[in-house]
Amino acid sequence: MTIRNLQVPLTAAALVVLLAACGSGSGTGDTGGAGGTSGTSVAPKNAGAVEAGNASASIKAPSDAQDPLIDSTGIRGDLLLSMLDHRTCHHRVLESASSYNGPAISNSQPELIAQSGLESPVNYRLLPGVQAPLGPARGSPYFDGYCLDDYFRHVDVNDGSHTLGVRLFVPATFGPGADRPKQLPFRSTSFSVPLTVSGGKTVTLGAEQKLRQHDLDLTLASANAHTFQTDARIPYGLVTEWRQGDSFTELMVLPGDNDKQAKLCWNTHTAQARQLYCQVWSTPDGWQRGGGTLNLDDQYVVDDRAMYEGESGHLYWRGNTEAPAPAANTAPAGDVGTVPTEDARMAPGSTVTAPAAAPAAEAAPAS
Repeated sequence: MTIRNLQVPLTAAALVVLLAACGSGSGTGDTGGAGGTSGTSVAPKNAGAVEAGNASASIKAPSDAQDPLIDSTGIRGDLLLSMLDHRTCHHRVLESASSYNGPAISNSQPELIAQSGLESPVNYRLLPGVQAPLGPARGSPYFDGYCLDDYFRHVDVNDGSHTLGVRLFVPATFGPGADRPKQLPFRSTSFSVPLTVSGGKTVTLGAEQKLRQHDLDLTLASANAHTFQTDARIPYGLVTEWRQGDSFTELMVLPGDNDKQAKLCWNTHTAQARQLYCQVWSTPDGWQRGGGTLNLDDQYVVDDRAMYEGESGHLYWRGNTEAPAPAANTAPAGDVGTVPTEDARMAPGSTVTAPAAAPAAEAAPAS
C-alpha cells in the first residue's frame, strides 16, 4: 500500500512579504522569541504589480493554452484551481523551524497540523473494486484517508458549488509521555470560502468567508465575488481578500524557490492572531489539469508573536524540514512593479517598491 508523505497573517499589503521572505529568522527556546522584528516582512521576488483593494484587476485576459503553467510573471488559472481543490496530503504535520524554508529546530513548540481542500472531497474518487478505509484512516488529524493512493484518485472538481476549507491547529495530543514539549500558545485558525466552477473553465471564489481564529468568530466579505478563467494568466501578488473592520484574510500567489514552483498563501490578520500560511506546489513534467496530481513540496506557517503577551518577532513551522536549502530563483525578472508588503499591512496605505531583478536569495525581515 502506498501512503503519500503524511508528514504529518498581516494584510494584502502586509503578508506578501512575510510569506516570501520570512527566511533567516529563528525561533527557539521556551520564550517564543524569534528572529526578526514583529510586524516586519520582506517583499516577494518577482511579484506582479498588484495594488491592494484592486484584486479584480490582477486577472489578465485569457491566455493561449500553451502558456507555461508557471513562469516569472505568474501562473495559469487551471493551476490555481488545482492548488485550491487539492488536499494537503504531503507535509501535513509542521515542525518548528528556523525560518520559512529552514531546518527543524529543537524548542518547546508543539507540532501544527495544516490541512486544506474541499470540505466535501468530491474530487477524490474511490477506485473500482476497493472498499473505503475506516477508523483512523478517515478520522485522525495526522492522517487523511483520501490521500491513500491504493484507494483514491484525485480528479477534476465538477461544475457546481463547493466549499473550500483551511485549518491550522495544534493536535489535541502531542509528544510521547514525559517527552511532551511544553505547549506554548498557537491560536488555531479555520475558515471556509464558497468555490464555484462553471462550464469547466470559470471559477468563482465567494464574496463571504467564515473565519474562526482562537475564540473569535467572524464573517468577512469582499466587495464582489472573485472570478477567474482557467486559461487566464494569474500574476503574482494579491488574488483577492475578505474583510470586516480591521480584520482580513488575503489570498495570494507567490513565486516559488525555483522555476517549477509557485506558492498559494493565505494571510490572516485579526485581533487574535496574524498568521501567514503557504503551500509550495510544483507540477510533474507534462502535467495538465485532469492529467494527474500536483506535487505539494512543502507547507509553512509564519506566526507574528507580537500578538502574544510578552513576545515579539516571528515563529516558523514547516512541513518539509529535510529539503535542501533553495537555490536562487533565476527566472527573468521583468517589471515587478510595486507590491504590498507585510509592513504595509501593519500600516495600511504604505507600499514598497520591489527590486528590479530577482535577488540572489530571499532576504530576512527588516529589523
